[in-house]
Amino acid sequence: MELPRPIHLPVAVPLHDDRAMAELVTAIELVARGLARRVHVTGLAGLDDVAAHALAQAQAAGVRFTLSRDGPDAISAIVGPREA
Repeated sequence: MELPRPIHLPVAVPLHDDRAMAELVTAIELVARGLARRVHVTGLAGLDDVAAHALAQAQAAGVRFTLSRDGPDAISAIVGPREA
């Protein structure tokens, strides 16, 4: 009897941009709901690639969003405080 050969399916790995955007959306929600005054997101690959989209979401939520470049490879996003 011949046993069936296993099929190796590709593993879904989140892209850097997806992870960065998920972190920024979480930070925006924390500030928008009043659970945090300000959140710093640092050290994520793809952060600068999704900054424009995150800015639009922050503006829609009434939350301040800024980027800070501490070096050529060190980018931080500062989310908050809520805008009056």
